[in-house]
Amino acid sequence: MSKDVEAGAKLYLTVKYNSIVILREEADLCDQLPSVDLSCPLKKGPLDVTKEVEITSQVPEGKYVVIANVYTESHREVITCIEGTAVFH
Repeated sequence: MSKDVEAGAKLYLTVKYNSIVILREEADLCDQLPSVDLSCPLKKGPLDVTKEVEITSQVPEGKYVVIANVYTESHREVITCIEGTAVFH
């Protein structure tokens, strides 16, 4: 992270399925952190987060791209951005 994460930081999440946006969501990042055993404030620097989830067999085959951008409360500065890809066969 390029900056400390303080209360009010915003998470913008986009999920694409085979290049089609299927989800766009905005959330308060600090409200989401307890799901990965973290809490605000977070100090800037490297952060390793692992979250294991069970995926139902009902998920359609294809390529999924998840993009998460985190901004300060004022939306003026980027704190971090993360992109991940999963392919289900």
